[in-house]
Amino acid sequence: MINSMKVIKTSRLIIRPMALRDAAFIHQLYNQPLFLKFIGNKQIDDTDAATTYILDGPQFSYKTYGVGLMTVCLHDGTPIGVCGLLQREDLPHPDLGYALDETFYRKGYMKEACL
Repeated sequence: MINSMKVIKTSRLIIRPMALRDAAFIHQLYNQPLFLKFIGNKQIDDTDAATTYILDGPQFSYKTYGVGLMTVCLHDGTPIGVCGLLQREDLPHPDLGYALDETFYRKGYMKEACL
């Protein structure tokens, strides 16, 4: 099912399915102070935990629901965040979720990705 997830290109971004090669980035992003404050601690303490998260989270969601968090990259391939639809057990419809590396705040990237 992952292969059926489409890559989305905007004027500044590439939004693609999250892959195992994103583990180091996910580890770094999910441990930033503002991520921890506003989203919470996902217990991704190293790249092995990030790999498990990618397999059991986004990739499982793609297979199960056809949606999930995707990696948001600049056109040069630099990952800057995640964005996508999440099917949460307590909600009847998918929910929009996103997180952005603090280095890239206030440039409109997440608004562009979410739209």
